[in-house]
This record gives sequence, structure tokens and C-alpha cells, in this order.
Amino acid sequence: MYNPFEEIIQRLDRLEALMGQMHFQNHPAPLPDRECIGGVELAMQLTGLTRSAIEALCRQGQIPHAKQRGKLYFSSGELKDWLRQSKPASDPGQETPIKALPQTIL
Repeated sequence: MYNPFEEIIQRLDRLEALMGQMHFQNHPAPLPDRECIGGVELAMQLTGLTRSAIEALCRQGQIPHAKQRGKLYFSSGELKDWLRQSKPASDPGQETPIKALPQTIL
């Protein structure tokens, strides 16, 4: 059965991703040189993903994180390692973790 709200959510996610890209292009924030712990904002800054995409990856257990009292925490070092491991493979038939991301953010 067709659900019009699904299409609206997908469009909002795409808009959010585009706005985030525009924001980071116009106001690039310096990335931490040393390892630090932060919230969703740190994960957004390091990965370039939207808040909803990061939360979805956390729910699916596909991104390194910790949760305490309902708040998500990320280690910059673990996120950088995760990003290095998530690079697309040279063999198109080989699965990589990055392919698990929702289509709206790829």
C-alpha cells in the first residue's frame, strides 16, 4: 500500500543532506587533530552524514557509538577508522558497510 509520508520523509532527508553539504562548504569547521569524544554533531562533522542518517546507522549497529542516558556519543578515532573501512571496494560485487546506508543519503 502506498504511503505518501514515506516519500515526504525521503525528500526531507535529501533536503537535509543538501543543506548540510551547503553549510559545510560555506563554513568548514576544523576537524580535531587529536582523538576526542563528542555527540551527533561530531559524527555529522566527520562523516558528512545527516543527523537522521547517523541515528539510523546507530539503530542498525553499523557505526561505532556509545549510548548513555539516551544520548549518543562518538569517538573521533573510531569514526575515522570506520570511514576508512567503509570506502567502496574496487570490485563492484564485493559488499562494504557503506552500501548499507539508506539510498536517500548516497
